[in-house]
Amino acid sequence: MTCFEFSAAGGIKYAFSWWVGVGRKEGCQVKPTGIFLLNRALVQPQTTPRRGGRVLVVEDNEHLRSIIASILHVLGYSIIVAENGAEAIEKAISAKPDIILLDLDLPDMAGHSVARTIRKNRLSAHIPIIGCSAYSTGDETDKALRAGMVDYLQKPISSERFKETLERFISRSN
Repeated sequence: MTCFEFSAAGGIKYAFSWWVGVGRKEGCQVKPTGIFLLNRALVQPQTTPRRGGRVLVVEDNEHLRSIIASILHVLGYSIIVAENGAEAIEKAISAKPDIILLDLDLPDMAGHSVARTIRKNRLSAHIPIIGCSAYSTGDETDKALRAGMVDYLQKPISSERFKETLERFISRSN
């Protein structure tokens, strides 16, 4: 069981829990065991995105994509989603996000290749890209930075680091 917790405005806490198991043919599966919004009646997600708050979430796993999008929504960000590398490259150009959260293990191409391709296009080269992965090898951060990413977050992601990293790089891109 993995848990991702974060605090929103007013100290209200949210907890997202899921289990990860290895299937025979499917590989790694992620299934939510529950999404708990504590003190839901007190939570009013921002109805308008923050200035410069358009986040492209590139994640092939439907459940993780949904969890990340929910967290970003509560934090007041506008969400654009892509399920694979080709879609990420197209949306980086057409949707003009302010920041990209990029899973490094995509079904059609490696996240490093996606980042390099986005960096080569003059219409998307300026967008900060944050790599996200469960890879824990010591040189994964270096590989991400060499591919043109501005930071690397290892899953499971600390909620405070997640929020701080987004805010730091979105404020720089505006």
